[in-house]
Amino acid sequence: MVRCVSVIVLAALVAGCNPERVTVDEEQREWLAMFGCPDVTGVYEPATLEQVIAEPARFQAKPIKVSGFYHVSFETSAIYPAPSAVMDFRRGIWLLGRSGDLVGRQVTVRGVYDPGPSDGRHRWPIGGHLGQWPGAVCVHSIQAAD
Repeated sequence: MVRCVSVIVLAALVAGCNPERVTVDEEQREWLAMFGCPDVTGVYEPATLEQVIAEPARFQAKPIKVSGFYHVSFETSAIYPAPSAVMDFRRGIWLLGRSGDLVGRQVTVRGVYDPGPSDGRHRWPIGGHLGQWPGAVCVHSIQAAD
């Protein structure tokens, strides 16, 4: 009986620890390359928006998986921790990538994060339009959150 329970527990742990490998289809990779987005490998690190904003160096140029409320408007494509935070730039992250059918919904974004600085040496749009956000994600995928 103990052996059976041990096998079940071990199987559950292995299933729960299955890291999500970085995947970008070729068309998306070419589009991101036009903006100088870094090409990365490895696994997506799950994080909250608050963690990414509070610890930018920890996530810089790394693949991340983050969830938030998706907002798109004129010169804006970003996610925020709550609908009430939309357009509070300091609480959101700019997205280089769009998915019009998910606007206003909670989404999960996978991509590469860079906090800046907006010093003219970076080619991809760090901090979004006019550098107002505390960083940007070159989007590999946007999906409705589970």
